[in-house]
Amino acid sequence: GAELGVRGAVNAFNLKTGELKWRAYATGSDESIRIGKDFNKHNPHYGQFGLGTKTWEGDAWKIGGGTNWGWYAYDPKLNLFYYGSGNPAPWNETMRPGDNKWTMTIWARDLDTGEAKWGYQKTPHDEWDFAGVNQMVLTDQPVNGKNTPLLSHIDRNGILYTLNRETGGLIVAEKVDPAVNVFKKVDLKSGVPVRDPEFSTRMDHKGTNICPSAMGFHNQGLDAYDPESRTLYAGLNHICMDWEPFMLPYRAGQFFVGATLAMYPGPSGPTKTEMGQIRAFDLTTGKAKWTKWEKFAAWGGTLYTKGGLVWYNTLDGHIKALDNANGKELWKFKMPSGGIGSPMTYSHKGKQYVGSMYGVGGWPGVGLVFDLTDPSAGLGAVGAFKELQHHTNMGGGLMVFSL
Repeated sequence: GAELGVRGAVNAFNLKTGELKWRAYATGSDESIRIGKDFNKHNPHYGQFGLGTKTWEGDAWKIGGGTNWGWYAYDPKLNLFYYGSGNPAPWNETMRPGDNKWTMTIWARDLDTGEAKWGYQKTPHDEWDFAGVNQMVLTDQPVNGKNTPLLSHIDRNGILYTLNRETGGLIVAEKVDPAVNVFKKVDLKSGVPVRDPEFSTRMDHKGTNICPSAMGFHNQGLDAYDPESRTLYAGLNHICMDWEPFMLPYRAGQFFVGATLAMYPGPSGPTKTEMGQIRAFDLTTGKAKWTKWEKFAAWGGTLYTKGGLVWYNTLDGHIKALDNANGKELWKFKMPSGGIGSPMTYSHKGKQYVGSMYGVGGWPGVGLVFDLTDPSAGLGAVGAFKELQHHTNMGGGLMVFSL
């Protein structure tokens, strides 16, 4: 939605009456964002007051994006509600100088009032459409010998973050793949990413071999967590891009992007043609434990079952089960169409089942679904996934398997 030049907000409603209880914007005045008086008190270097307008040129914040797609999390003990705000608009960074707060931010808000307790902006002045809305994984783990409430988040920018979910303090910020080149690292003290100007998308620069692409190295798929081994299992993309920006006027109701993209496989795969991977991460360090490569982006989410299996769907139509210890493929089944969601599990009369919806689509499937051939169509997705039509069919349904 940010691509339409809107102003993102999160709304809370009374479940019984439907009455709006509160609304909090991503940009604008502190009052409209619901910035509390103690906002970021533990981390004032993240920024505190007045920045929802001061970090924008003029009134650009009014059409500056920052929409949130969902993927909400809640801690009943702290009564804090967590989510991420998305990318700024337009994509062309030259048209909106400044840090563009508070787009691209992990938020912690009081559930009852919407008051923001802390906010951490992962990608100030986003240049690449790294909408920061992915899942927030809540765990409790020891930090310096003390059991600590944590929030972990794999962002589209290719960084796995872990923060203290009570204070917002940054603990871990690790690349999910060595191919990430837009940032050299994230400074743990300031929380600010160290950019590599070679992979900027500014107007006076030819942006090529940018990793990740606008699809991110992780998109909307949900992650699975094993609390015993403290391992996070995630489906990742491995797609890079070339980026050509252009100027455009804002017109209400029309796309407000300002960029043409070409996408292609990243450089880390064993044959340099792989566009996806399932990766296991030690959540105490953010380091990868093992990787299972896939031909296409691992767009859907993962499921972990107690028997030591990691389940996921592939865009070319398989549901697969891996050994959680090493990523070895143990089982797969070809479904009628590609999968873009997460497998699920349930039990009935003492027997466990795994189910999965299938039906290729989403951003990767836009070319197949709409019969598009221009490689730049779908903001570059058609060219990146041009081979998908040879590996799966359209369709949709549910398949269930017994364990």
